[in-house]
Amino acid sequence: MDAVRQLIAAGIGVSAGDSERAVTISRVYNAKVEWEHTADAVDAVIAVLDHRKRVVRANRAVERWVGVPVRDAVGRDLHALLHAECTRANCALRQGIDTAAETLANGEAATFELFDDGLGRDLQVELRHASSGTDGWSGVSEPPRIACIVYDLSAQRAAERELMFLNQSLEERVKARTLELSEANRALREEIVRRRESETSLLRSQR
Repeated sequence: MDAVRQLIAAGIGVSAGDSERAVTISRVYNAKVEWEHTADAVDAVIAVLDHRKRVVRANRAVERWVGVPVRDAVGRDLHALLHAECTRANCALRQGIDTAAETLANGEAATFELFDDGLGRDLQVELRHASSGTDGWSGVSEPPRIACIVYDLSAQRAAERELMFLNQSLEERVKARTLELSEANRALREEIVRRRESETSLLRSQR
């Protein structure tokens, strides 16, 4: 609302008598603020990237993940934002982002997962087209932008690994118990054979 009032007062694009346009702009602004609050509450990193994979906008999850204020995140390369100190040419995150961007250039959404040593998190990175490259208000053509969401799957993957470990441990215990039962069964059969032989010998002795 403050932004709309300033526009009206300045006479930029909105006249004082054009209340319908002012209300429309006010609703757009409120929807924008509401979306930003919603995005900021999400724990995943949500960012809009330009065609060079540099951050145009980001939610506040970047502050919680890497300690970088949202304002300072703008203009940074996505890899550099998540890996501030990384200089490795073979960085898995860098390679994943580059490969996903190439896939996206062919018109397909791209998703990849990895365990990131730098962040100590299991990540899922999803890249999609964010715009057609044309400003809807002015009609001015601009480079296409990319919507990027980086999910933290650490808790889920940890639970899966724990479940896998438990299943493996259970299988090993079942195998060990089965072997014990087989050995007990074999010993029982041998004992039955010995008793039958003893009974046969006893009968012979009695005769």
